Order: sequence, then structure tokens, then C-alpha cells
Amino acid sequence: MLVSSFPACSDDDIDVLEVPAKADETKTQTILHKLDEIAAMTETKPSAKKIPKVPKLAFTTGPELKALRTKLRLNQSEFWRRIQVTQSGGSRYESGRNVPKPVALLLNLAYGTEKQAMAVMEYLRTKVE
Repeated sequence: MLVSSFPACSDDDIDVLEVPAKADETKTQTILHKLDEIAAMTETKPSAKKIPKVPKLAFTTGPELKALRTKLRLNQSEFWRRIQVTQSGGSRYESGRNVPKPVALLLNLAYGTEKQAMAVMEYLRTKVE
């Protein structure tokens, strides 16, 4: 018998060991829910930094890039080699293929004004947590 294994317990203590009534379960659930709410309110949340805005890029389309290359009097190989893009890849961009954002950022660093290059650098160095 369960009670005999606990010498301090008598048959009168058995009702204490019984499963709680349905009302007690509801109270327990309510208390646990309120404790969860309190814990959620006291948790320290990391401060979320805003995702930096991409700076206005001067060169993003094929015709703009071709015009810049022509203005600088560079052939495709010379122009694109500076940012580690092949001549054939650069030719595709100049012909209208979408310029990927990393390539556009590099182009603005390499061929943009000092102000444009600094804006790109600030964007690239901004930490996002």
C-alpha cells in the first residue's frame, strides 16, 4: 500500500495525494499563463537597428554604363576588369541584362564621385543585427 511506504502518512492524508479537481487545473493554467506574460514583459529584447537604405546609385542600367565607359575612353576589358567582371559579362550588362546589386555597388565605388563612393561605403559598413 502507498501509505505504508510513507510512515508519516495516515489514511486521512490520502485525499491530499489525489489528482486535483478540474477547477484547480483551470486555476493552475491561469496562473501559468500570467507567469508567462510577466516573463515575456521582463525579457530584454535586443535593440533592432534599421536596415540601412541603399544609397542612390549613379550607374545601374546598361546604357548608363556604356555611356560612362565611352566617356572614360576605355574598352570593355579595361572598364570591367577594374571590378573583376569579364569583358563578356560586362558586354551583357551593357546590352540590357539586369546589373546585380553587388556589381552596381562596385561600379559606384570604382567610377562614382567621392560622395557617391562614401555613401556606398557607409551602406556596406553599417552593421545589421
